[in-house]
Amino acid sequence: MLTKQEYAELCAAIRTLYADRIPAMGYMLYKNHFYVYNYDIHMHRIECVEKIEIVGNEIRLSKIMEGIDGID
Repeated sequence: MLTKQEYAELCAAIRTLYADRIPAMGYMLYKNHFYVYNYDIHMHRIECVEKIEIVGNEIRLSKIMEGIDGID
């Protein structure tokens, strides 16, 4: 669960990155975390699916990124 401020900052960063054309599913490295999110186009709401701290989870994040990028 994200705090209101963290959620607002993440949404602003995602909207800035995608110029308000947010993909339905995505991920973002922001500050010290890796966020996986879904975007509900009808509600105009970003839903954080997972928040992973970068430090200490490098191997896990590498495997996630390989799956996202389609690298086997």
